[in-house]
Amino acid sequence: MSSDRPRRVRLGTVVGAHGIRGTLKVGTREPQPELLEALGEVEIGESRHRVLRAREGRRSVLLDVEGIATREEAEARRGQEVTADPERFPPLPPGEYYHFQLLGLTVELAESGEVLGELTDILVTPAHDVYVVRRGTREILLPALEEVVLEVNLGAGRMRVQPPPGLLDIYAD
Repeated sequence: MSSDRPRRVRLGTVVGAHGIRGTLKVGTREPQPELLEALGEVEIGESRHRVLRAREGRRSVLLDVEGIATREEAEARRGQEVTADPERFPPLPPGEYYHFQLLGLTVELAESGEVLGELTDILVTPAHDVYVVRRGTREILLPALEEVVLEVNLGAGRMRVQPPPGLLDIYAD
């Protein structure tokens, strides 16, 4: 597992401008305007900005920030990443985690302690998230369900899982 936790959490990328008053169109995997507003401050490229307003657009978040007031200023940010400090994220209820907290965890079998690999990606699907676990060139897709994910220990940097019967056979060498 990588012991380096992210210093900045990637929220999305500026994909363009919306309107004439400096509104940024931010492309994200999962539009969450309420989270951007709760953060209060984001970094766009190398500059910090106070969040004034965030709302859902078509396949994007429409973001108004202090210091960007014209379409030209917004367009100049195209391609820049929108990030935030991990400490700014509001606490979640017990048993819930932000994706950035889970990425990089070592995933091991609950019964044997055998290491399956590192959680390297999370696929968001309508039914439930799917965890992508990699070890070398091997990749395992695990459903992110309570009956599969038995324990998440952020302090120890590990996740203990019990895959559904037969799932690991699909990935056997």
